[in-house]
Amino acid sequence: MYKEHIKIKEKLAFRLVRHLNNLDWEEINDEILFQGINEEKKLRFKWLVNDKVELLKIYFELINLKILYEAENDFLDDKDATIREKLIEIILRKCEHHQKDKIALRKVRSLIFNYSEISIKYLSNFMFLSKQALLLSGDDLRGYRGKLREIGVCGVFGIIFENWLMNNLDESKVLSLANKYIARAEEYALFFNIIYQND
Repeated sequence: MYKEHIKIKEKLAFRLVRHLNNLDWEEINDEILFQGINEEKKLRFKWLVNDKVELLKIYFELINLKILYEAENDFLDDKDATIREKLIEIILRKCEHHQKDKIALRKVRSLIFNYSEISIKYLSNFMFLSKQALLLSGDDLRGYRGKLREIGVCGVFGIIFENWLMNNLDESKVLSLANKYIARAEEYALFFNIIYQND
């Protein structure tokens, strides 16, 4: 029963975002989300669609977990990749995985100034990805320096993603942008002693 709840919730999360490609946030209701689902399941799981913001959070979590899982497998085959290269790879994957939902995510982006809950989930999505990306890249994140690195990478990921989202950047331009911003962040981190030369 619990597994069925999880499966339905994940399905509804992706449905929400897919519908956002064609509809506005306010237009999407439980009737739309439950389209094609039998009446018995509608009654049992109706409570799951009461919180669209929670469904949005689940969508981001599932995409991020998929990105990290794929990246981890690839990094096992590339022992010589640097932390910078790994971070670039992860933010490129982030853009790639959200490509088909670009219109929907632009709508989500426009809502963050009016809906504080959406704003928090949107930011949390980058905080989670940046922390896990650093850990996956070999950073132990110890102490206050580790926290500052996490916040810094979150900001860099956010800037790169925003540029990709709001502009029609192809993969080569996103790669160039990622190289530029992550290299610059590295310079600042070295200057302020947030990372050491051998990190």
